[in-house]
Amino acid sequence: MDGVIILASTFLIDVDHYLAYLFKFNDFSLKNAVKHFMGMREKYGVTRKQGIKSPLMIFHAGETVILVALLSLKYQFFLFILIGFLFHIFLDFIDMKRMHVLSQRDYFIIQRIWRRKFLNDHYKYVD
Repeated sequence: MDGVIILASTFLIDVDHYLAYLFKFNDFSLKNAVKHFMGMREKYGVTRKQGIKSPLMIFHAGETVILVALLSLKYQFFLFILIGFLFHIFLDFIDMKRMHVLSQRDYFIIQRIWRRKFLNDHYKYVD
């Protein structure tokens, strides 16, 4: 059962991509959401455009990982979710490193808020 939780959380962490699409476009189509993010990957990732910040994915954010880690101290169920999340984020990191787009992601929600509110940065945000 523990392995099922790890496997499920490894994939379900990407629900935040669908939610980001849903809130931006008010479109419930999973097919359109996948098409949108694959298009973004092609346009901004594979082409390695500089100065781009990808949409903030709440389940990939450091604060979410920290919260799940804290919950795992009390509830073993969250430990397995944490393992799945960390495995997924590690694979994302490898993929972004391979594509030379590590700077396109803000890794913490507070980082994104701080950057947009207090810094006059040069990034184009594709939220």
